[in-house]
Amino acid sequence: MQIPNDSTLRKNYLHLCYWEALAYVRRYISSNYIWIAVDETTDIKGRYVANLVIGKLDGEVSPTPFLISSKVLEHTNHATVARFVNDGLKVLFFVLC
Repeated sequence: MQIPNDSTLRKNYLHLCYWEALAYVRRYISSNYIWIAVDETTDIKGRYVANLVIGKLDGEVSPTPFLISSKVLEHTNHATVARFVNDGLKVLFFVLC
C-alpha cells in the first residue's frame, strides 16, 4: 500500500480526527458534572505553555482525563489564562452554547 504524504494527511484527515475525538469526549461526559484543570508552565525554550484538561466527576471509577487544548501564550496573566480556558470550553461545548 502507498502511504500518503504528511501534508495530505494534515489537510484531509486531521480535522476530521480532531472533531471525532471531541465528539467522543462530549459523549463520555454527556450531562455529568465535570472537573477542569489548567496548567501553565514554561518550556525549555522559555515559552509559556497552557494546557486545559477536563474529566467527568464520578465517585465510583477513576477519572479519565482528556487534554482539550494546549497553546503557547505570549505571557501569562489572569486575562490570557481566562481567555484560553474560555476558548477551550467553547470548542468543547459549542453545540450546547
